[in-house]
Amino acid sequence: MTSKRALVVGVNKYTDDNIKDLTGACNDAKEIRDVLEQHGGFEIDDKHFLRDEEATAENILQGLSDLLWNTDECDFVLIFFSGHGLADSYGTGYLAPYDMVYQAPMVHGIEMKKLRQLALQSKNKQKILIVLDCCHAGIATKGEKALPKNADGCETSFGDLDKELEQDDAATGTIVLSSSSDSETSREQSECQHSLGDEGAHPHGEFTFHLLEGLSYGAETNDESWVSLPKLIDYVQAKMKKAANKPKVYGSQIGNFDNFLIARAVKLNQLAEKLTKIRGYIGKGPTPDLLFGVSELEQILDNSPNFQEAAAVKKELDEALAKCKKEAVPWLMKNKLQIMQKLSNKNSFQTLEKTVHSLSCDELKRRVEMQPIVGTLLEILQGVHDVTQLIDYLNYYQEPQIAHAEHRKGPHR
Repeated sequence: MTSKRALVVGVNKYTDDNIKDLTGACNDAKEIRDVLEQHGGFEIDDKHFLRDEEATAENILQGLSDLLWNTDECDFVLIFFSGHGLADSYGTGYLAPYDMVYQAPMVHGIEMKKLRQLALQSKNKQKILIVLDCCHAGIATKGEKALPKNADGCETSFGDLDKELEQDDAATGTIVLSSSSDSETSREQSECQHSLGDEGAHPHGEFTFHLLEGLSYGAETNDESWVSLPKLIDYVQAKMKKAANKPKVYGSQIGNFDNFLIARAVKLNQLAEKLTKIRGYIGKGPTPDLLFGVSELEQILDNSPNFQEAAAVKKELDEALAKCKKEAVPWLMKNKLQIMQKLSNKNSFQTLEKTVHSLSCDELKRRVEMQPIVGTLLEILQGVHDVTQLIDYLNYYQEPQIAHAEHRKGPHR
């Protein structure tokens, strides 16, 4: 049975005042953990999800021991770290845990070359992916993971991975994906807004933010909706083309890593299917199905207000409703007296008239209680032209009933 395990670490706060705190590393770790578990099939034990106070050097090393040093068989091991990198005066690079001591990194840091050694010597692991959203030096200014000269970062620690392993088995390999090279800094962004989901803007490492976007939305997928590492790298590098820091890839058998399948973009595919269904409603013309489309689109936009494709479909729906309005308004005015004479509540017609005159997704959202009536009107416009049918609906959905229904549903936006 295929097994996938991960160690996910994010460090915002540091005990040493010489190391400036970050704002987005814990968000990076949480959201990466969620994607890997929910859509990637990764097993992440509680002791392997470490943030701030939990992300001590001892706990991180224990996690690395569990996943890399132990000889348990595992198809795919993923190590993710977001935080600071440091370099000592000898140029040796370290990942900085929560309890890092700036003046004693050899004692309290995670040495990059030891991480490399663990990865290369690990037994019974088919694929190993190490993702580092940090530079390999100290922080110089707030919001930057800055790099002093002579730092020993990914380039010197992982640059020759290709030479380490024989390329006789396309199913194995070790890949390191880094947010920056030795000569660059890794930046944080304080206002990151995801394309999918309703969460507000929040801090992330710039590199991890684009990783998350690629895994859930932007990167190309295979026929089974899986995002492979090459497609993810292509997406992130394109998004960061103008960024100060450029992602780097280091790895053994780097040409054979299409089988590094990270996660399935399930959410995007589900939304795409719903949008296709709504577009099918639009293609049917003036039918009550348009109202189902409005309702289903509202749910999508409520959950993912920044989803551009959904906004495009809303525009198409509004155009379809506008065509209905051109027919509905004159038909309604022509039959107004006949309808009004037989209504038990005159306000019902006034509400319908207002709705039809401004027929749109937003108007129907405000007047959810009128959708059955508008649906009947749309049916009539298909060719039935039955005034009696509309009157029956208007009499059924009287204002008192409508008000009662609104009370049950609660306030509308």
